[in-house]
Amino acid sequence: MESEPRSGRPATARTPENVERVRIAINKNRCLTVRELEEDLGIPKTIVSEILTQDLGMSRVAAKFVPRLLTQLQKNYRVEVAQDNLETIRNNLEFLKKVITGDESWSTAMTLRQKPNLFSGRRQKNNNRRKRVKIGAM
Repeated sequence: MESEPRSGRPATARTPENVERVRIAINKNRCLTVRELEEDLGIPKTIVSEILTQDLGMSRVAAKFVPRLLTQLQKNYRVEVAQDNLETIRNNLEFLKKVITGDESWSTAMTLRQKPNLFSGRRQKNNNRRKRVKIGAM
């Protein structure tokens, strides 16, 4: 006994084509939510969630999906960038002075600011003041 074709969404939307559509959408914009993917692709959010977690190996982090492991393409790209940086450093040692790195920690630094001298004829005392400056990286 076979059922006749019905209108509506197929019983399973977790097809290789939909997995590829979700992969392309996520690679374009990693900040998409499951609901946005549902609306854009016409795939139920439960299926989108399954595709992201089970098929694409992603996990939810701070309302975004990020890969648990880097793909081979991403690893190769990182190696290329590192080799390019090493070559640039070999050719120009001044390049390292222009590199800024950071992490998610906050630090404090002390800067000196000079107060203008209001007493021109008197003996000078040290008018240097210290000011705390919060330096952060995100």
